[in-house]
Amino acid sequence: MDPLRSIRPTEVGEIQVNNTIKAVGFDLFNTLITVDSSARHESMRRLTESLKAVGLEVDRDAFSRAHREAVIRYLEATRVDGRETHNG
Repeated sequence: MDPLRSIRPTEVGEIQVNNTIKAVGFDLFNTLITVDSSARHESMRRLTESLKAVGLEVDRDAFSRAHREAVIRYLEATRVDGRETHNG
């Protein structure tokens, strides 16, 4: 069944709803909104500072490299099977 046809009028003033749709996802970053690299750097700085504030020792450069490598792995996996695996 075409999911776009899951809601359709049945009689004047009535709508029949297909309750099989559980969620709708949106690809937010670099699709609906774009984020410049300075904002990404600032968010990484804030994240590592927050981790340090709660007592975790974080090397910002090592953390950034590990994050970038993980993102690349997940994006490559997405290209193989078409699933957005990097979103959890």
